[in-house]
Amino acid sequence: MVRRFLIFIVILTISISLVADWVNNSIANEKLNIAGESTNFGSRNDAVKHVNMRGTPFQAKELTLKAYDYILKNGRDKAFKAFEDPNSEFFYLDLYIFVSDMKGKMLVHGRDKSLRGKNLYDLKDSKGTFFIQKFIKKMQLCDESWTDYHWRNYETNEVESKLTFLKKI
Repeated sequence: MVRRFLIFIVILTISISLVADWVNNSIANEKLNIAGESTNFGSRNDAVKHVNMRGTPFQAKELTLKAYDYILKNGRDKAFKAFEDPNSEFFYLDLYIFVSDMKGKMLVHGRDKSLRGKNLYDLKDSKGTFFIQKFIKKMQLCDESWTDYHWRNYETNEVESKLTFLKKI
């Protein structure tokens, strides 16, 4: 039997400002390109230069697909170690990877190692939504999807509306 689990990527942003952030980041990235700086995914340390910048939905999806390919190529154990390493290619600006199985067990979380191994199936966000259940239901219907929920921003410790790209493997 093939065991399936989910790859999640979190964008730490407020939904209302999502489009504005995306436009601002696109403009900032263009300026960096003109200045000769790379905007490719790098380590978390690379992001320190651009503290006020947030990942865009496009970057979130690309990072998730990169994580998906990494698991297929390198296996789960090596991938999960990379997803937890803040100096790895799986941290970009405010983006990181977390992985859950289809029963709600958190297999790895890039920003909160204390969640690893915990079953979060019945966890509610600040609006009372069972968001892990919401993720699982979406992945039962399709192989990839976007969803939103409310969760702590690990940079500011404020609860914000999050947009998450889901990918089933």
